[in-house]
Amino acid sequence: MEGRGAAAHAAYDVEVASYGAPTNASELAARIADVEQRPAPTETVEGLLATPFPTPDEAKPWIGEWVGDIWMNEDELGPNKPKVILRIGVENGRVVGEQVSEPAPGIRDVQKLTYMRITPDGLTWGFMNGMRPRGMLLHVGKLENGTLAGLMRFGGVDFKYPDGMTPPSIKFAFRKK
Repeated sequence: MEGRGAAAHAAYDVEVASYGAPTNASELAARIADVEQRPAPTETVEGLLATPFPTPDEAKPWIGEWVGDIWMNEDELGPNKPKVILRIGVENGRVVGEQVSEPAPGIRDVQKLTYMRITPDGLTWGFMNGMRPRGMLLHVGKLENGTLAGLMRFGGVDFKYPDGMTPPSIKFAFRKK
């Protein structure tokens, strides 16, 4: 998923030399060969993490607290659903941010932003996925009439869904408080 065919091949060779060939050796070898033949990825987790945040002056219109929702299905929205908060501020002369949600009653999830980029249409922000694949969860937002809305996507990894499975469409909409 990270486009590291040579590293996968080297790890596979160590595994085989240390423990013998696994039962799915031919499947693993075919997957590794496929990745080794692909072009280098144009977007990597390392590249996303190395992207500088905007300066405080550039981020001025975005600084503050944004309140909204993130959903996959329209029926998830409603007046009783806890809102998600996107906070963008400046600390020690640098732009920082966090996304705060309540995935279940009494459970607060605070994700420090590790990526932020101002685009011609709006703002893209993200943080590392907490499980495999260890890509970045990027929120690609467009600002229209005071609402920052868009879709979330995996960044830095080439995630393939199983055949016949349609990836979920995760949407969001925030308004500045």
